[in-house]
Amino acid sequence: MEEEDTVATRRSGEGVSTDDTESGDLPYVVLMGIQVRVHISFQMWTFFIKKGDFMNTLVLTKKQVTEQKESQIPECGDGEIIVQVEYCGICRTDRKAYRMGQIDLHMPRVLGHEISGTVIKTGDKIDPSLVGTQVNVHPGIGCHECAECESGNDQCCTKMQILGFHLDGGFCRYLKIPEKGVKNG
Repeated sequence: MEEEDTVATRRSGEGVSTDDTESGDLPYVVLMGIQVRVHISFQMWTFFIKKGDFMNTLVLTKKQVTEQKESQIPECGDGEIIVQVEYCGICRTDRKAYRMGQIDLHMPRVLGHEISGTVIKTGDKIDPSLVGTQVNVHPGIGCHECAECESGNDQCCTKMQILGFHLDGGFCRYLKIPEKGVKNG
């Protein structure tokens, strides 16, 4: 295993404790209704940034089963950007996906659709001055070609791609998305 450079920790408003009476000063969170030790069983909260081109990603492999996997840091294609994830919320939809699955959810999948971060790389045909911009990521990315998208109602797009369901979401350190995903965010 490669040596960790940096540790970035994210915590939800659902509940964070540093109560050391049960586990010898290991912080825990209440996540999806389950008390979880942060660095032991459910590492959604801590991502180690690896040396080289790899990152740790939390993957839902099947209902109620997650695995922390080492993944390659994505590369930009035309019309895409890379966002360094700074915060990714956990909402009721993620909880449902974890516990029961979802109709549109195909596993294995990286969950997380409430994302904010900083643009660190842009693909071809995208203004490079976006690098360094803090962004909120739109969770649903429309086709931007249909009548609904063109009229500003991309939430009604029948070809919408949702982060954490159709596309990998934000429970990772670096996220590749179409530029449109931050223009609408």
